[in-house]
Amino acid sequence: MKRFLPQDSRVNLIQKSNSLSPVVLRPERYLEILRSDSLTQLQERGISNRLQSLKQGFDQNRPALDKARQAVKFDENALRADTERLQAIRDPAALQAATAQFLQRWSSTIESLRSATGLTGNEAAGGAAFAGMRLKNGVLQGDSSSVEGSSSQVTYKPLSAPGRTSGIGKVLKILGDKPKPAGPQQLSFKAPFTGAGVSGGDGDKRAATAADGKLSAFSILVWVGSEQIRSFITQSLAVPAGVSRVSVAANLSAVSWWQGVVIVLGYGNTESIVNLRVMDGSRVVASDRISLKRISIPVAGGSSESGSGPVSLRCEFNRDRPGDISNYTLIAEVENWAGLGSILGTIASCSTIATVGSFDAVLYS
Repeated sequence: MKRFLPQDSRVNLIQKSNSLSPVVLRPERYLEILRSDSLTQLQERGISNRLQSLKQGFDQNRPALDKARQAVKFDENALRADTERLQAIRDPAALQAATAQFLQRWSSTIESLRSATGLTGNEAAGGAAFAGMRLKNGVLQGDSSSVEGSSSQVTYKPLSAPGRTSGIGKVLKILGDKPKPAGPQQLSFKAPFTGAGVSGGDGDKRAATAADGKLSAFSILVWVGSEQIRSFITQSLAVPAGVSRVSVAANLSAVSWWQGVVIVLGYGNTESIVNLRVMDGSRVVASDRISLKRISIPVAGGSSESGSGPVSLRCEFNRDRPGDISNYTLIAEVENWAGLGSILGTIASCSTIATVGSFDAVLYS
């Protein structure tokens, strides 16, 4: 999952400030920009389509679900009570332990209900959004668009590899009239960063702190609903005239995620994502995106999974006007998605935590 700049391009110059005023991107402005960005719209539409497909399968197969509910004998009141106890837990670690206990108690009942519906694969999931997937223990797996541990790096201009560089450690003048750098200039930004922001969820379910670069997002849904949460750190990057290409990396030194989905006659979907974006005013000029994990469950099933480790996001772009001085905004973000619906006890929870260790930039003339 690690992806770093070439070893001899590693940054050893920490830029604390520059003579351009830092760009402080207000959270509401950032979200407004994303709503109009075509790539972000495409990414979010894909997630929404998967959730809509699950809901469609739920609606279409309701008679089979009702039949299974009547055929399998179990204590519905006890199931509802256990689900409500999960809903009351606000600590991700405690919820992870409680979900494991819930699955241990109810897994055989859930499997009996799923088997009693007679539904498998695409029929259970509701359509084309899950074509080619197979159902294993109630969880959809193996589709061609599987994103676990993968990257969807995007650049808006043709990208060429930076290769090996020489000029490491050379401190170049940041601003001035038509500077003529001898080689690539390397910059690194560490906490405290320029700004931070959050969106979606309740106040205690997401946090972002510019002082130390810490990010967190925690989603928990019971019975029915959908939620998207973003937590992000921003950093201003001043680029002098004469720079034609910029390479940016966001190094997340501590990333951990956990997802728990328990579906008893319904559907559920969760996803943990980390993003890097480079903004030029109101435009996203380059980005990188890694989906850490997605869980999709139609009909009935349960899954509780977690992971941790460092992650590096990277993107590059060619400047439209290399003769101008510009101030870009670098954004590192964690993003949670959760959605579900059911006729019996069900829960979808997703926790993503990360620390931005540094933003690294390499400027090429």
